[in-house]
Amino acid sequence: MAYEYRIYDQTGLDLIEPLWQKLNQHHAEQGSAFAADYAANTFAQRKRELLAKAAMGRFHLVIAWDKTSGQAVAYCASSAVPQGVGEVESLYLDPGERSHGMGKHLVKDALQWMDSLCVKKKKVVVYSGNEKAVGFYEKMGFKTRYLVMEEVG
Repeated sequence: MAYEYRIYDQTGLDLIEPLWQKLNQHHAEQGSAFAADYAANTFAQRKRELLAKAAMGRFHLVIAWDKTSGQAVAYCASSAVPQGVGEVESLYLDPGERSHGMGKHLVKDALQWMDSLCVKKKKVVVYSGNEKAVGFYEKMGFKTRYLVMEEVG
C-alpha cells in the first residue's frame, strides 16, 4: 500500500478522532484493572489535555493516509514544553498496518521533531496491559525509568 504522511499542529486533532477511539477501545480490551477508566474516557477530554500541552509549548501531529482509500490509518501525536521535555503523546496504527515499519517511521519523525527543538528529555507513557508497546518503544531506544502504580477503587 502507498501512504502519504501529513504533518499538522493541534488544529489537526479532530482528524484523528476515529483512530483515537480505536486506540481507547484497544486499551479497554487489554484486561487492565483500569478498563473502566478507558471506557469512560472521551476524545473531547483527551483533546482538551493535548490542547493544554500545546498551549504550554509545541505540538506535532503526523497522520498516515492511505493513498488508495483516502482514509487515515495511523497517527503519532507529540508535544514539547519549554522545560526541555518532549513526549510521544499518542500513537495508533490500524491493526493491518502494524509490523510493516510505519510505527517506527512515525516515532522517528516525532523524535527528529523533538531534536529540532533541542528537547533534552524524551518520554512516552505506556498503559498497563500494553506490553507489546513496551517492546516496540524499547527497540526505539526508550527504557523504563520508573513504574507508577495507582490504587483501583
